[in-house]
Amino acid sequence: MPSISRLLAAAASSALLLGAPAAAAVVVRTTPAALPADASPASDVQALGADARKVRLLRQRSDLPDVKELKKDEAKKEAAAMKEGAAPKAEGGEHKVPSAARAYAVGLLGSVVLVMCVFYLVNWPDADVRLSTWQVLSMTASIFSAVLIYSTASEFMKEQLHVHRLGGNVAVDASMFVVAYIALQVTLFAMMKGHAERSKLASFGGVMAHITGFAAMYTGAGLLHVERAEDNPGFTWLVVFVLGLVLYALTLIGAKLRNTTALADDGVVSEDEQAWMEAVDDVEDDVTCLAIGFCIMQAFRRSIIGKPNPYLAADPPLLVQQVHANWLLVCAVGAALLTVLFARIRHSMKQAGTYNNDGINSLRFVGVIRNTWSTCFAWCLIFWIEWQGDVVDPRG
Repeated sequence: MPSISRLLAAAASSALLLGAPAAAAVVVRTTPAALPADASPASDVQALGADARKVRLLRQRSDLPDVKELKKDEAKKEAAAMKEGAAPKAEGGEHKVPSAARAYAVGLLGSVVLVMCVFYLVNWPDADVRLSTWQVLSMTASIFSAVLIYSTASEFMKEQLHVHRLGGNVAVDASMFVVAYIALQVTLFAMMKGHAERSKLASFGGVMAHITGFAAMYTGAGLLHVERAEDNPGFTWLVVFVLGLVLYALTLIGAKLRNTTALADDGVVSEDEQAWMEAVDDVEDDVTCLAIGFCIMQAFRRSIIGKPNPYLAADPPLLVQQVHANWLLVCAVGAALLTVLFARIRHSMKQAGTYNNDGINSLRFVGVIRNTWSTCFAWCLIFWIEWQGDVVDPRG
């Protein structure tokens, strides 16, 4: 029956072109061999119509995939791909870039740009720019080295002493401050007696100063978390004031002792002794600025939130609002303005020569205040970024 064969082939081709494989399969399976011997063309057409209705019913059955179900499956696959780090597909076949991948890319490109900028700055035609660049790089390396050394030593001592209380942490930090301060003074004095170069004194003194400064900083920050400080906001500022007095007294005593030691042998300050005295003055100022600047920032945050704030990376964050971040930014701007103010005062004093050279002169004192507010500005800016990030995307 060639007419029926052609009709079946045409129906199958039409079904395939229309995207109905099931209908094509049904039509193809209905071969002339399966039809009765006495079938007529009319009955063949009726059979094909019945098969088409069956196909439509099959397509309407609930066990066939629905568009919504397919979309749900695609969404689940995209979520699983994001968890695994793969880029999910967006509409139109494009790939969505996860926020973590975008952050990594920006950080990588930013580091490349930073390195290129450093190359330009260290080869700048102006000698002052080159000197300032190398000083910043030296200070950065010193800070990171001091952080690593102090964190390792502090955690080791706390583990060995089984310290898990706040009071114990404060005692460990205070003990490390005393040991680091004495080691700083003794080591620099021994290097001076060994006729060490000025650059070696400055390099070693910078690392030791930051280790000592971190010990003093964590001691003061730990005192801000005692029970009395939690109940009394004024006690927070009292801790800052007392810590400043202690560091100032140590600096004053150290300056007197160094001046007496330098004049004790022959009554003249030699070049090595002068380099030693200047190096110790610089490191003592760094200790004071780092510790007091951080504690002032913590006092600002305590006043804004109403309770002591965590300051370690492992501490759980507090629930902050946008108004809290705004106030901390205001504190950062205020610290920056005070830095500029005391810088101008120090410059005017230096130009006029209105300072003395005995003990801690007023020029050095104003410089310490300037650097303290500068350090406070840096800490406020760092923690403002953290608070602003918690407002936008809470860490929980």
